[in-house]
Amino acid sequence: MTRENLLIQELLTEAKRDLEASNLLLKTNLIEIAAWHTEQAFEKSIMYVYASYKIKFQRRPVDSVHDKMEEKLHTDKHMLMVNMLTEMISDFRTLGIERMNSVISQLPSDQSADLSGFLQKIKPAQNASKATEQLRMIRSTLDSNAVKSMPLEKFLDLCTAANFKKDISKLNVGSAVQEGLVSLTRDGTFEFASKDVESAVKAAGLDQPELYIGLYRFPSLALIMARWILTDPISTRYPLRRRDHANLKLYRERVPGLHDFYLEVNQQIKSLIQDGEEFLRTFQLFSIR
Repeated sequence: MTRENLLIQELLTEAKRDLEASNLLLKTNLIEIAAWHTEQAFEKSIMYVYASYKIKFQRRPVDSVHDKMEEKLHTDKHMLMVNMLTEMISDFRTLGIERMNSVISQLPSDQSADLSGFLQKIKPAQNASKATEQLRMIRSTLDSNAVKSMPLEKFLDLCTAANFKKDISKLNVGSAVQEGLVSLTRDGTFEFASKDVESAVKAAGLDQPELYIGLYRFPSLALIMARWILTDPISTRYPLRRRDHANLKLYRERVPGLHDFYLEVNQQIKSLIQDGEEFLRTFQLFSIR
């Protein structure tokens, strides 16, 4: 196995093993240790997709990708996750536009105008910009003094399975994509003057919801989960002076509620890993068209 593939495979393997470890620990009262493994599973899920994306699609050297993952101390990994998502979404927008512009430039003028109009209607760059704005807000929140000084017990009291599921339920990529495609179809977006362009778009699946769901669901789910996992990840690891050394005790005092919370989070991390793999498969399909 090449060094590149080994890095990617090991990140995926360890994400799944951390998830398994957390679920096993949730059968005990070792709640803060289970929480730590949940955080690790989330981080490595992001890193797995990031490494795959940068190495396979960006053709970046494996050492530069590895260096990025060691950029911050483990106590600041939450900011590194935000950095990676920011970079990946920005790269995806740039590469997508560059590749489609390359295709357009090789078409006859009437066909290139047809395809350019299509791209303006589906607005891939606009969707990427919305995700980037969400990340900017998360970064601002994580950096704010209000969050850093927020009592940990207040945050942990919010960490219930019900609150988490309510937040996740707002993620409705499938319905949003379906509604968007219905609207585009109604407006004639998929009708082309050139039958060759129309056939190419349909062959590429660009009028199919699965393509867009595959591209948008992974970053969308990761952004929602980041609010629950990245707020204060170091609090599960050591007694912290800024928490009066009582942070781990606060976890232990909330075993029943946090048990159900982390079971739900772990289920979503399992989905996140699957969504990450689908994101990579979909982008590969998008790349070769």
